Amino acid sequence: MIELELSQKLLLKIIYEDKEFKKVIKEEFLKEDNANLSHQVTSLIGCVLRHYTFLTYLLKPYELSNEDTCYLLAALANNLFVKSLDVNKVNEFIKTILNDRYSSELEKILTYEGSVKDLHESNSPKDDEKFIAMRFNVPNYLYKMWKKHFGTGITFKVLKRNIKVASQYLRVNTMKTMEDTLLAENKDFAKTEFDDIVVYNGKGNIRKTEAYKKYLVFNEKIAMKQAVDKVFTPDLEYVTLFSGADNAAFRELYLRANKKVGLSVAVPSIDERADILRHIRLEKCTNVNLFEATDFTMMKAAITSPQDLIVLMPKSSSFDLIRLYPDYLLHFKQSNLDELIRVQKESLQEFSKFLVTDGLLLYMVDTMNKKESVDVIQDFLSKNKDFELVEHRQYYPFEKEDSTFYYAILKKVDHNND
Repeated sequence: MIELELSQKLLLKIIYEDKEFKKVIKEEFLKEDNANLSHQVTSLIGCVLRHYTFLTYLLKPYELSNEDTCYLLAALANNLFVKSLDVNKVNEFIKTILNDRYSSELEKILTYEGSVKDLHESNSPKDDEKFIAMRFNVPNYLYKMWKKHFGTGITFKVLKRNIKVASQYLRVNTMKTMEDTLLAENKDFAKTEFDDIVVYNGKGNIRKTEAYKKYLVFNEKIAMKQAVDKVFTPDLEYVTLFSGADNAAFRELYLRANKKVGLSVAVPSIDERADILRHIRLEKCTNVNLFEATDFTMMKAAITSPQDLIVLMPKSSSFDLIRLYPDYLLHFKQSNLDELIRVQKESLQEFSKFLVTDGLLLYMVDTMNKKESVDVIQDFLSKNKDFELVEHRQYYPFEKEDSTFYYAILKKVDHNND
């Protein structure tokens, strides 16, 4: 069955070669000979990844090669969930492929016709934490961390929301159109309760719509816009952004600056944020100074005057992406957290030096992890007595803003004038 053969081939790349789902799918289905299989194969692989913890646990008792494992993962995803391929043909195919490695125990799982919920409960760890982590397809360490940081109630609501696909919210580019005009001319977009934020309800890829191609809208979290609403005022002259994680932060600030406010944009590397450079060239942004912040000690050459507002969005664990990419947690390395936190603390410390007295610093991370949010801010404040916390907020995906996001607003103060 070519659908299973292709699914197995791509799963090997995603699971064992650590390649991203979206890139693997894109590369494979650019080939004309496989284009007609795109929907079925993408659906099977996506299902495997959304139930990966449970499916691999079912296969744990058997000594299987990587190749056999991926065949079985695709077959189980079909037989238990998707059922787009004939179950009997799938079973016969797996039996032929595995040959003498096929067993009556494997056959019982492949031919299971009862409730998946019952199968889950009867084949899951009896430990409550491991059972819940498996049920919601998250690593046990992440469930334990969220439970410790935010409590059982919030964690459970987050887990329930994360197994559902996130809505596609977009920011209206008010330099090119108005919300009412956009909605009148594009039936696939709908109004929301948030100003200049619309939701895309179309069936096709948003990137293929004329509104997206013409940059009338761009992807942005509601929470990010609300955070910038708090700090961007008409009297600003000089603003600096450290864009280490999300190009939407640059687009939002550029939109607000409206070519009138000096905007310095620091990026970890130009290659990582090539989209920002393309935007600057396309829009002929004469008010934007783009530079690499590879060495924080050399930024004095790029930022030549005190800044009224500094916006920091360093790289983070980005757990908001769990709903967007089914393989996100498969590739995320817990061991990377220490380095992420180090850069977050360093960026706060170094960029804060350029803030004018009474100026504001906005810190943002698209995640929920107190080590990257509250703890980073508290650490900074303990070392910098000339700053005070104005406000902060953790957003959860089950709230109306539909965001996993944290922001903190800090103000530089002069205690000598108290």
